Amino acid sequence: MLGLVFGWSAVLAGCGNAFFWEQAGRTQADFEVESAACAGDAQRAPKGADWEKVYRACMRGKGWQRVQAHTPAPNQFRGPESDEEMMALPSATSAPNEDAAATRCRANTNWNQPRMAALTEFHQCLRAR
Repeated sequence: MLGLVFGWSAVLAGCGNAFFWEQAGRTQADFEVESAACAGDAQRAPKGADWEKVYRACMRGKGWQRVQAHTPAPNQFRGPESDEEMMALPSATSAPNEDAAATRCRANTNWNQPRMAALTEFHQCLRAR
């Protein structure tokens, strides 16, 4: 029974998290250039290749790390997570399944304050929309 409780806790802890790319000292513009180049490499891969694997290997080769987060920090950017997104790259500052109002709240939040204060500010904005 205890194992079941811990198992469900682990599953629930990961719910709602998405993947983002980060690299110390790099900007959104750096990410967008390198993400587009890696997406292009993936699209030019031999027929039957897994585009996501090609893209991720390329990004890692450029020094980017793929991290999981519920709400991305200012230095974390969204890359494609499917073949469809490889063809039309998502906005680097978006989060999966995020509407325009949530994107706006995240962009207007002061992420230079302690993480809990920033998350509180972000969630207050979401509730006010």
